[in-house]
Amino acid sequence: MKQLLAFLYKNRRMVSFKEIETQLGFSESKINNACKEAEFRLGHNVKFFFAEEGAVFMSGNMARIAEYLDS
Repeated sequence: MKQLLAFLYKNRRMVSFKEIETQLGFSESKINNACKEAEFRLGHNVKFFFAEEGAVFMSGNMARIAEYLDS
């Protein structure tokens, strides 16, 4: 999950599932599960937006997200 968060944090744009799969080797279901886990762990500090064409964007309290990634 941290690997996906770090990737989305670094890109700060809408990233396609295909790009994530290529870079990280995550399937669509693994991406969805990682996003749900991140929302559970970080609560209101993170929000994911999904596009119908298979892409995801992460927003939220970037300072808290960075703090979590460093822990």
